[in-house]
Amino acid sequence: KCSDGIERIDHLVISCYFDVILLNSACFYHDLKISVDGEYKLFDGREYQPIASPADKCSRQIELLSEVFNEDIVVPKRVGVPLRPRLHAVILLSPTQNVIRPPASVLDTSHVLAANQFIHKLLRHQLNARSSVSKLGILARFCPGSTLERIARELAALHQSACIDFASEIGIDPRLCRQAVSEQPPRSLSLKSDHSRSVQRKPTISAQHPAANSCGGAS
Repeated sequence: KCSDGIERIDHLVISCYFDVILLNSACFYHDLKISVDGEYKLFDGREYQPIASPADKCSRQIELLSEVFNEDIVVPKRVGVPLRPRLHAVILLSPTQNVIRPPASVLDTSHVLAANQFIHKLLRHQLNARSSVSKLGILARFCPGSTLERIARELAALHQSACIDFASEIGIDPRLCRQAVSEQPPRSLSLKSDHSRSVQRKPTISAQHPAANSCGGAS
């Protein structure tokens, strides 16, 4: 929860090197286009229409997480200095989503990827971190599983469910909805067992019955 309202965060991944990766899943039914200015557009069958930027949403969520880690989360310390997490944001799309991107030299869109490529990207990021940082630096950022579990539980404890007023969203006075629910009489449901049901079967007439002769039976 932030000052502008409630931010919905889909998933958080915390690595052993205290990298916090925010996963924002998006689903589109048509082609997605990212312009050189970072604008997101969606094809409506005739032309591309601008949509709310998932990248801007991730930026707001990253700012919120930064405030949370600074104020509400007890982070581990190294030689008395708090160890700050490295925050990253990834936009996950369907593996079948078609994305039109600008050249990587113009705009980096590597954070927008298919969901089935995330694990590969995460492992490659960890390998690059190991090769570019000294072993001493890696050990300084390493956090045991118990510490990561404690941080994850503290984050989960800050979760607040969003109360959405669906009646107001569609233009209905919420008081009318509550009045209709309160005035509705409770329904009584009576269940009958299968043994209490009586089934009447039509009588069958055999060929030996006297009435069978009058109905064209054998003489």
